[in-house]
Amino acid sequence: LNVGGNQVGSLNLRWSENCGANWATLNLSSMANVRALKVVQSTGYAQRVQLLDSMHFMLKPGLYHTPMIYSRDYPCQAVAELPVFSTVATEWM
Repeated sequence: LNVGGNQVGSLNLRWSENCGANWATLNLSSMANVRALKVVQSTGYAQRVQLLDSMHFMLKPGLYHTPMIYSRDYPCQAVAELPVFSTVATEWM
């Protein structure tokens, strides 16, 4: 994951073959301004986790994840929401 020209971690889409669910993970190796994390299905359905609020401007290093969504039949992608309405996303899988 590249934020403001700095490599700060990795954004991944995870899949469980057992239950047919997808979820997004964000593994930050340094502090970053990542507002939210979500997993989005091609139908538009999504699960989103707010990571920062108006009182906090930097997210600490660590592992963050979204709730799972059942998506055996539809492609999904992981999305990190950055400041000023910009996003970084994985490929649809």
